[in-house]
Amino acid sequence: MMFHSLFFDLLSAAIWQRPATSDLYRNLDAETWKLILDYAGKQRVNALIADAVLTLPQECRPPKTVLLPLLLTAEKIERANRAMNEAIKNIAEIYHNEDFSFVLLKGQGNALNYPDPRHRTSGDIDLFLYREGDYERAKAWILRNGYPCEEENMYHIAYHWKNILVENHRCVIYFSNEKYNKRFAKHVAQIIDNRLFDRVLIDNTPVLILPPTFNALYVFAHLFHHFMHTGTGIRQVCDWLLLLQKKGAEIRREEFTRLAQEFGLLKAMQVLAHLCVKHLDTPRELFPFDMGQDDRYSQLMLHDILAGGNFGFYRPNTDMSSGWKGKWNRYKSSISRARVFAPIAPSHIAVLPMTKLWVRIKLTWKNRK
Repeated sequence: MMFHSLFFDLLSAAIWQRPATSDLYRNLDAETWKLILDYAGKQRVNALIADAVLTLPQECRPPKTVLLPLLLTAEKIERANRAMNEAIKNIAEIYHNEDFSFVLLKGQGNALNYPDPRHRTSGDIDLFLYREGDYERAKAWILRNGYPCEEENMYHIAYHWKNILVENHRCVIYFSNEKYNKRFAKHVAQIIDNRLFDRVLIDNTPVLILPPTFNALYVFAHLFHHFMHTGTGIRQVCDWLLLLQKKGAEIRREEFTRLAQEFGLLKAMQVLAHLCVKHLDTPRELFPFDMGQDDRYSQLMLHDILAGGNFGFYRPNTDMSSGWKGKWNRYKSSISRARVFAPIAPSHIAVLPMTKLWVRIKLTWKNRK
């Protein structure tokens, strides 16, 4: 569709900080503009698109009836980021006083890599409680203080802090293939034992994040986890690209390639890299690995991202509700997706249907107990 190419022009302009290609938007009708901006919402990149639109000459911008809602949405995203940063500041102080040690995962740490950190659409706060015993102690603190909780799963407990969802993680990530969980845990243990964390400031509050090379692997692995299950959106792609750009000088290329191969993710990374080069004007040298040859999977991945939007929530005829019907529909979706995409990461995707079924059985039994 025409509006997809315009969407990618605006998005690449925003993330690489160049003016949008003004000639593409001369005499563009309001309906096409609405399609572009509606699509930006489904991909959770509204504020980035707003940044790019404002680089256009006045005569190339959308009409005020379209532009004003976009700018108001961007302002809302800024307010949400301020609230998120304030929550991190407050929680960091409380966790320090309670002696809970944590690492901030993704989220506001990723936002720091954006041209304007306020313009990354925020989600929730993910905290990895890395010291032995802290996860259970923090869980007891959550329950003792009566914070509204969501159903605990095998890997984290989520609670609501002043309308912001906070997830306390007992592990950084979960892979469908158990051998990768064990490998990942060993790497994380080495980071913990040797205090190799990176440190950033969130509104002048120091917090720990994963070190750059390993963080670049983790951000992709998280993106790909969602891609395998239900789908991923452009915002998650931007997170990875902007991390690679901002921390490029600190990411060790040989180590990163070795990690990508160790975790069976190099082919999937190459597929996404070709997609980004072709459609988001991404420099090939940004990627800390050899891109290999392009093939049909970059186009298949593109179509999947375009169709599904954020976490695949906008894919037609897919029930994403939390009930059993939604769970069953997502499980069927995972099976059909596995048939298509298994060749790009067979050790992850081929086992996915059985792993999801087994995890659901274990979780159901745990909750009943």
